[in-house]
Amino acid sequence: MNSKFVLGFVVASLSVWLGAELTGGASAAEPKTPAPRKPAAPAPAKPQVPAQPLNAIATAAANQGVKSCLGRIDQVTRFISTNATIGAFLFNAPDNADKHVYSTSMEVHVADTLGYATATFAPVGGSGCGAVYDAVTFWPSDCGHTAQTTFAHMKPAGLVKEDIQILEGGPSIRVFLMPAGQGCVAIKKEVVF
Repeated sequence: MNSKFVLGFVVASLSVWLGAELTGGASAAEPKTPAPRKPAAPAPAKPQVPAQPLNAIATAAANQGVKSCLGRIDQVTRFISTNATIGAFLFNAPDNADKHVYSTSMEVHVADTLGYATATFAPVGGSGCGAVYDAVTFWPSDCGHTAQTTFAHMKPAGLVKEDIQILEGGPSIRVFLMPAGQGCVAIKKEVVF
């Protein structure tokens, strides 16, 4: 199996903190004029769309009313489909799609390997889009062997509970190895902030 397929995905979440302005009281000698008001929130950022034409999944999202996450949808689904052929099922909100979560489930073929990937996108404040993706593949070797060969570049990071091993690939990337008969199911998850 091609280890390039095993990707990780992303749950992305950002918080926008708005600072409140404190205004002091006026003295008797100063006129009582109200302090200028700041806008309650920053102006929304323009959606970032890649310079190249959008891929088929991002184009479908645009046709369904998604605007703010198009760049992120294109980036993540283009990454998942590198050296692969894919088919996708799309989940979108029936109304006001640009203000809600958008998700896709993908059948991914890399050489003779079949995998499943899911990617979910959400607008965060006025400044962009967070994403999370999971990529799932089956390996015929047990999880110990799969960890030592396919994921040798990743650091062991314990167990979820008793049976599912965790491998660390960076601050927001993990691979979960789950025994499946004589083989192993690898689930790579990455959060894109």
